[in-house]
Amino acid sequence: MLANRCEHGRRFYGGSFAQPHTTAGGYLLFGAPSGSREAKDAWTVKAPDGVWMKAVLLAGDAVFFAMHPNLGDPAKGELWITGASDGKDLGKIIVSGAPRFDGLAASEGRLFVSTQNGKVICLGKD
Repeated sequence: MLANRCEHGRRFYGGSFAQPHTTAGGYLLFGAPSGSREAKDAWTVKAPDGVWMKAVLLAGDAVFFAMHPNLGDPAKGELWITGASDGKDLGKIIVSGAPRFDGLAASEGRLFVSTQNGKVICLGKD
């Protein structure tokens, strides 16, 4: 599936949701460079057990994954940032409020996170 998506010149990012919303198994996040036809070019990152994956966003050369704890504090969320071409860990950011489903957007060097408590958090330029 991954090779077929890359065959058309598009980047594909997603996750293995075989065991979503559980504390066992976790999510497997994956991607591949644009134009790649080989599965060997794909990268994978395992998310910690016990999180709900809420959103994925490709912005520039980075992929942002928004998640929040399944059994932990629903008043906080976490953003993982990875390199788009290689999956390299570029950092993690804790945000106040659990991210909403598909609640990430980017524009002009800023990242916007929509949270379940009704706030929109802007990260990036001052």
